Amino acid sequence: MSESQIHADNIAYIDSNEVRDAYRYIVGYAACLEAFHCFPRPFKDGGKRSFRFSFAESDPYSFITNKGSLLFYFRKPSQGHRVRSVKLLKQYFSDVNENELGELTVRLSDFGKARLLMNLIFGDQVSE
Repeated sequence: MSESQIHADNIAYIDSNEVRDAYRYIVGYAACLEAFHCFPRPFKDGGKRSFRFSFAESDPYSFITNKGSLLFYFRKPSQGHRVRSVKLLKQYFSDVNENELGELTVRLSDFGKARLLMNLIFGDQVSE
């Protein structure tokens, strides 16, 4: 299955226009990150609809597409990142958690929050 088909399937899976807009924004933003290889993972029965941000043979960030939100992960390889703080993230987002693996998660449900998170993480790393 092609990446464009995976994206189309994920967008069709989402229930709200707000979350679809957030999905499109993050995927478009990711395409402009020169240092990262970003890609969707194909959905398999019982699996998750995920999107990965790969850098130097690791995946420091990812998100899972849910019907009503995107669940963004600061995965283990991102531990040294400047934004990797529950306290800092809770200043901007209402749904921030740390899972049993020590990964931070941020639930996103609209374009504005998706844009804010991308700017907090990547700042000026987008190529023009």
